[in-house]
Amino acid sequence: MKKNKKSSLYLQLLLSIIVIVCVVFYFMNNQNVFYLEFFLGLTLVTMGYNNKKFYHRENMTGLYFLVGLGLVIFSFIHFFGV
Repeated sequence: MKKNKKSSLYLQLLLSIIVIVCVVFYFMNNQNVFYLEFFLGLTLVTMGYNNKKFYHRENMTGLYFLVGLGLVIFSFIHFFGV
């Protein structure tokens, strides 16, 4: 397995764990929803990258990128209160 593939998959795993932790904290205090949106968006972008680069799946890759970027932008809007 190439180093780039390993690091990208480890990044996806790390982001998935962070999303799970953010979901637990969201159920306790829903004031910090932008953390959950941000890390979920990054996870989806990473999933789209892995699908495109390593698994050569074209069906859901665009959707992962669009939804992920939308969530990241939406989290910044929530964070800065625009």
